Amino acid sequence: MIKNNSLALLSVPYERLRKLIEFYEKEKNIIDANAMTLATATKEARPSARMVLLKALDERGPVFYTNMESRKGREIEENPYASLLFYWRN
Repeated sequence: MIKNNSLALLSVPYERLRKLIEFYEKEKNIIDANAMTLATATKEARPSARMVLLKALDERGPVFYTNMESRKGREIEENPYASLLFYWRN
């Protein structure tokens, strides 16, 4: 189990996320530890959420693939603010 104080010492938020994902990928009861909910909104502030898979994590942040002609892609182009949620339940 990861201890909270060991994660608190990581000064880079993405490094903390990387450690959490690595931990949960090893858990036998966790399926698709890289699955996350991506919430976006139109320029009129109409929200939309869907599941996507984290493909990488670098200094710019989380990386996932999408078709930029999809609803999700259009919403990200209109409004670049989004939210991600990882749910790891065991």
